[in-house]
Amino acid sequence: AKVPASDLYKITGSRLSPTYQGLKIAWLKKYEPDLYERTFKFLQAKDYINLRLTGRFATDFSDAVMTALFDISSLTWSEELISALGIEGSKLPDVYASITDLGEIRKEVATDIGLPNSCRVILGAGDGCSAAVGAGAVEVGDTYLYLGSSAWISTITEEPLLDKEMRVFSGAHAVRGLYFPSGTMQAAGTSYSWIKDTMYCDGSMKESDRDIYSYLDTQLCQSHRHSESILYLPYLLGERSPMWNSNARGTFIGLSASHKKVDIVRAVIEGVSMNLKWILESLEESLPIGKIRVIGGVIKSRIWKRIISNILGKTITIPENVDEATSIGAAMIAGVGAGLFNFSAVRNFVVDVEEIEPIGEQQEDYLRLYDLFKESYLALEKTFEGLNGVRRG
Repeated sequence: AKVPASDLYKITGSRLSPTYQGLKIAWLKKYEPDLYERTFKFLQAKDYINLRLTGRFATDFSDAVMTALFDISSLTWSEELISALGIEGSKLPDVYASITDLGEIRKEVATDIGLPNSCRVILGAGDGCSAAVGAGAVEVGDTYLYLGSSAWISTITEEPLLDKEMRVFSGAHAVRGLYFPSGTMQAAGTSYSWIKDTMYCDGSMKESDRDIYSYLDTQLCQSHRHSESILYLPYLLGERSPMWNSNARGTFIGLSASHKKVDIVRAVIEGVSMNLKWILESLEESLPIGKIRVIGGVIKSRIWKRIISNILGKTITIPENVDEATSIGAAMIAGVGAGLFNFSAVRNFVVDVEEIEPIGEQQEDYLRLYDLFKESYLALEKTFEGLNGVRRG
């Protein structure tokens, strides 16, 4: 009410969201005033660990940006937003680059955890920023897709991307002066695990099929797409990019009596991929995007790789360590902070082991479905709102 949505987006690079720390601090002040008053500093999770290790109160640019209190252009706390929320700026930590050396571990802590107190602590970064480094996205134009429980597409720029429809947000990179505009969806791998639990974990699996994801992958690779396509809107948890609608819900459209379980599982993968294409389009309206490196455990699936490449219409590359890319990124940030190497050496740690190109005919089939996918969501917006009203009684 105090800051127009467009102004907030321009200052922070993000829409207003209940997930951001600044709003939680304001809530605490209003509803738990004693707790708010007793709080000396509000810290992110990694920053609290750093405090225990070193005694220093600090956060980095990447996490500060995700508070709805930080000016993404000047890389300073926003007095306007802090004042609008009625909180005290003195309760926020100092902000530094991700590679900042916070000093040695406190002697008593080093003894407790079995490390020499000469061990130094590097400030570090948030998960999205660490994933970018772990994906080798450290120069302008580098693009990656993280495919886990949630998913996002992110590319590297020299300026925050201010989308006129506010469909994407921008984060501050560990490389000073770079940003990573991103579009994040809520339920990517979550949709896959949900359909697995709903349709296959009912006691019907044979002992030989205990690795359910490998079983599903084999079933999908050995079957053909049904002649009657199913649309799946992957909004089990509401959605962020590109529509930012917390009322949206998961939906199947086009089910027939001839569909089998494997057809529904395939539709889930296709629906997640189509929402990612919608995010990709939102980014490409402002930025050219070429190859996309994909990380995250879900991309180990053979069928996901093929479907994503065809639906996005992009060549995708798969690095060697898809599961550990974010942790590797955090380690590389620490390595740069410790002076072992610089960010230009990061690419040496990222080794691609597979490259997949879209197949033209399959891509054209999906393009027709993709238009219907977007139409379906738009047609159901009022229905989702109405359902939310019913849930609230």
